Amino acid sequence: MLSEGRVKLNGKTTRHNENYTPYCEIKADDTLVSKAHLFTYAMYYKPRGVECTFNLTIPNNLAAQLPKHLKGMYHVGRLDKNSEGLLLFTNDGNLHNKLMLPEAHIQKIYLVETEQPITSELLNGMKNGVELNGKIAFAKEVQYLSDYAFRIVLTQGMNRQIRRVCFKLGNYVTKLTRIQLGNLELGNLQASQYRWVKREDIF
Repeated sequence: MLSEGRVKLNGKTTRHNENYTPYCEIKADDTLVSKAHLFTYAMYYKPRGVECTFNLTIPNNLAAQLPKHLKGMYHVGRLDKNSEGLLLFTNDGNLHNKLMLPEAHIQKIYLVETEQPITSELLNGMKNGVELNGKIAFAKEVQYLSDYAFRIVLTQGMNRQIRRVCFKLGNYVTKLTRIQLGNLELGNLQASQYRWVKREDIF
């Protein structure tokens, strides 16, 4: 069929073996063999006080807060109830699974405010590592911003990592905002707002 020119890839006749992706449409003798999937991606500002769950029985759940255009999509990773900032939403299951793998090491950047003044011991501890449940939690980068604020870059995905490490080092997080995920930056997006992005914008 290939040699006879009876196969079309994305509307163009192909006579050779070619790689294809879920984004491709394939026809043989003008009969649809594989439909191109239309995947969508959006960055969303999760407000503080919203539980990152679609369980409608839980108060202040994410499902009830989402704009209608994001309903039916799922979020990559999560933010705890008292944290806010960037969440990536998609209907692309392959990308979702890829980003959630521990070995993906997707970079995430946060702005953190604390109850007690920032000390060099706290910053060094965040960078060098603290044991949490038998694993060492450490930051790729930590930057002092003010007496009560710092910027932190993570490539790990441990649950409530920043809050737990700060607590172990004698401080308490009062505000935590994710401002970047991969190459996506929160920018001027406000709480509960969203913006469509392209797949290639994420990495």
